[in-house]
Amino acid sequence: MLALVGVALHAGRLTGPFTDGQTGNCGAMFAIFARNEYALGGLLATHGVPMVNPVPPPSLAQAEFYTHHPPGLPWAVMLAGRLPIAIETAGRLVALLATLATALLVADLAARLAGWRAALAAGIFALALPAGLHEGLLVNYETVALPGALLLVRALLLDVGRPAVAGGLAALTDWVALLPLLLCWRGSQRPRWLAAAGGALLVVVLFAVVAREVAPSSAAETLAQARGSSPLAADFSGSEWAAAVTHNLRIFFGLAAVTALAGLVVARLRGASRLTGVLLRLLALGALNLVLFARHATGHEHYALLLLPFVALGTATLLFPRDEAARPPAALGAVLAGALLLLGGQQYRDDAPGRESTAQAELADRFRGVSSTDEVYVRPQGVSFVFLHRAERHVSPNPVDSPEAARAAADAYRQRFELGERPGFVVLAPGEPAPEWLASLGSPESRGDFRFFALR
Repeated sequence: MLALVGVALHAGRLTGPFTDGQTGNCGAMFAIFARNEYALGGLLATHGVPMVNPVPPPSLAQAEFYTHHPPGLPWAVMLAGRLPIAIETAGRLVALLATLATALLVADLAARLAGWRAALAAGIFALALPAGLHEGLLVNYETVALPGALLLVRALLLDVGRPAVAGGLAALTDWVALLPLLLCWRGSQRPRWLAAAGGALLVVVLFAVVAREVAPSSAAETLAQARGSSPLAADFSGSEWAAAVTHNLRIFFGLAAVTALAGLVVARLRGASRLTGVLLRLLALGALNLVLFARHATGHEHYALLLLPFVALGTATLLFPRDEAARPPAALGAVLAGALLLLGGQQYRDDAPGRESTAQAELADRFRGVSSTDEVYVRPQGVSFVFLHRAERHVSPNPVDSPEAARAAADAYRQRFELGERPGFVVLAPGEPAPEWLASLGSPESRGDFRFFALR
């Protein structure tokens, strides 16, 4: 039933171009991965390592490999992209399957720890809280990390399933999905923990070997990115992080975050040790993701998604505990659950004007019609992954504020992707005001509603 509810909630948003902003940029990046893989001959021909080139490279020699994360999600989007559907729909289908898996796994935990009423409530919370409802089609690592991490929690704390398989699947989804290995070191049977760690290690080593073969600097780049996304980043601000996290928790979970914490306290007071242990690990999983990657969590709201299992399970077990004597009337529990969902949804909608805009995708489609694959372009404000995916042109992603910066950006792009001496242009979109410094580049060439300033 939960699977049908999840499909019904998301079916109307599976199609159409990716939206502006973070959600769209994430999806567009994986669409670029899939397009490059298909252009170069498939997973075997590309060694299964994603390539982030905005335009498919002529050969692997010009490929820019993306080795910062495990390959499970890129593989899934690449394979789904072979279906006779738009790549945006293919990516969202992968995300939907991960979201349904998360809801079913959270419901399974609740059923084992508090009974069927809590299971049903936990699954619905996982699907219908703003974090699950509005980010359930997010094509990014957090979406698939959730079921990967939950498989490990079940295997290590509840002795469900094969721990080696759980460890291997978690390692394929994202590095953060392996945090339960650290969090469940105490509380799990040692042979099962070792089996899970072994399965994860095998996947990590195999991917590291392949990544090093195609990109010898992959390990150093991954460590550099990890540092840049952490509190050690040079531009990290603790106050900005605290404000961003507080805001994201409010719009993603609303009052349900408070009721989940209350559920943890009540479980502890009632002596429900297994439930308390699971809730503590799930809370730590979400909190560590926000702390370890604090720099990225400041600017990327979806980093809060890993708290969804804790909020769903904690709230469900508070409203529908296993102990009948402590259980409120079913009708009251249902009313309170509905109120939490309605209030949370209203908070999200109040904060979300423009979230469904596809202006960047529409602009890119128009740009593709008046531009050439044999030129290099610079946009004064930079461009998003959504624009790069839809435009299918060589466009430097970096913003510029002077003729010198524009030339440098175009030169860096040509060198990065070995494009030779292709002509470069600064491009203004229809109706976009021209910065004063563009006057030094001379009169623009008009192509449709776009203006092209030559970089000589």
